[in-house]
Amino acid sequence: MTKLILFFSLFVSLNSYSQMVHFQMPMFSIDTSECNKMNVNYQKEGLWVEDNLACLIFGFYKQGKKEGIFRSYDLIDVNNRYLSNITVYKNDKEIGPSQFFEKDGLPSMIVDQISSVIRFKHQANLLGYNINDCNEGYVRIFNKDGSLEREGWMIFFDDMESDEVQEVGTWKIYEKNGHIERKITIQISDD
Repeated sequence: MTKLILFFSLFVSLNSYSQMVHFQMPMFSIDTSECNKMNVNYQKEGLWVEDNLACLIFGFYKQGKKEGIFRSYDLIDVNNRYLSNITVYKNDKEIGPSQFFEKDGLPSMIVDQISSVIRFKHQANLLGYNINDCNEGYVRIFNKDGSLEREGWMIFFDDMESDEVQEVGTWKIYEKNGHIERKITIQISDD
């Protein structure tokens, strides 16, 4: 139990904009008797630590649904991982913000204002999206140096990292110095 508390407090205290997180794989040998539990209905309950080798995910479940902050750590090499994503869930839905990071700790993308109330219903319908199953969010995408590259709205299903993500509406494209280079409007035609 002591290992679990020490281990968990390490990850709770990480600053989301910190430098690369290096730690040895043995830190992940924790007492799993306190996590990865199922309730009487065979649903995930409490803290879950899931490792698919490429990505290590920490998050809480309530009656089988994601609830609270989920953190993902991607593999750099056999001994090191870095914080690649932080996403906030409520009742299994992303409510934002969702933050994605490069290996050096700089942000690559931030999505907030996540909502299932779609302003871009017409575009979603043209793409064949079921309005009841998709979300929208305001996205900021960053250059490798951490400067803002572009920002605007997108619509997506439950997973923002899936192939079913579409930029919609007006997007601002930035120069390296931070000034707006141009604005573009994404039009989806019904052709």
